Amino acid sequence: MIEIKSEFSLEDVANANYESKQLFKIIGIILDVIALGLLVFFFYKVMTSDEYAWSLSLGMSAFIFVFVLILLIDTRPNKFKKRLVKVNRALENGVNYTYQFNDENVIIIEKFTNAESNNKIKYETFKKYKKTKSFIYLYITSLQAFPIKLNDIENIEELENLLKVKINK
Repeated sequence: MIEIKSEFSLEDVANANYESKQLFKIIGIILDVIALGLLVFFFYKVMTSDEYAWSLSLGMSAFIFVFVLILLIDTRPNKFKKRLVKVNRALENGVNYTYQFNDENVIIIEKFTNAESNNKIKYETFKKYKKTKSFIYLYITSLQAFPIKLNDIENIEELENLLKVKINK
């Protein structure tokens, strides 16, 4: 059995969530580039034509560009931290995780200031795991993951070998 204890401040929770959502940031940038290209194309078409459809298309592409841009600005770590606290007040003082890796499952204990949850999750439930420069993420859905700080792991190779065998079959 491998046991890992990780303490997360609000800043750590925000950084872990922000880091795990980098793909969405990249997709947002790509969508913004496409919307900006459409905006330029439709602006050119509106200026060279009198058709109503082109004007409507220009307005729609401008709306998409501004909407995605606002979403990108709202995903910065500071904004994300404020939104986390707004959604879940218990995160204000951070969260402590205890991970117990057994042969059949992982027991994850989350301790907040005013609450505690125990999750017993079979390895088959995890969609994947991902190692970054600061964390290992255990994904139970494509969007929800349990973070483990690399600094808190005594033997990273042993844990990675276990995860490779149990999750990435």
